[in-house]
Amino acid sequence: MNIRGVINTILAGGEGSGCHGENCGRPPGHAGEHGPTDKPAKGTGLKITTRSLKDNVFADDVSKDKAGDYTFRKGFFYRNGGDHRSWSAKLSKQLTDLGIAHTIKDAGEVNKAFRGGANTKNSSHWWVKVSIQDSPNNKLQK
Repeated sequence: MNIRGVINTILAGGEGSGCHGENCGRPPGHAGEHGPTDKPAKGTGLKITTRSLKDNVFADDVSKDKAGDYTFRKGFFYRNGGDHRSWSAKLSKQLTDLGIAHTIKDAGEVNKAFRGGANTKNSSHWWVKVSIQDSPNNKLQK
């Protein structure tokens, strides 16, 4: 539990009631650890976060732009016969298996010279831009 959760637990009067009382979209009396991305989405009471996507799909980096589209990146040093088309198909299957309704908007490949310690954006990688729609079968929202 982070420091905010500890303080909320103390203020709420004990274990199990760590929520700070705001309408967080979770059942009353939940453990209550709220992070910076735990705000509920409008209309659903739940939200898909970039962290939950990164933890559940095979991607090195997940980011979200201002328009609400997600960009998934998978870094490579050797292609080993792969390309952005095959990886985007695997990513689409993983999202479908998670019950996430999505549309692939664009995909591509970035080739850059090797730099030790560079992040995924600054090295060779495949990328896929995806638009995610609300779906009642979404396993990440439950």
